[in-house]
Amino acid sequence: MTQTERLSKLLRYFMDENPRYRNAALPVCETEQFTVLRGLLNIRKAVCLVALSL
Repeated sequence: MTQTERLSKLLRYFMDENPRYRNAALPVCETEQFTVLRGLLNIRKAVCLVALSL
């Protein structure tokens, strides 16, 4: 799995986790994807991600 694929998978996981962002479109640019991922991580409650297999 490439870094780009991993980024997309993580982004989709965190977007699906929050109903507010579930139907939002993924950004095309990798830089924008990273920015959105950081934003989602900032608003996310801390939980264990052991079940998340990358």
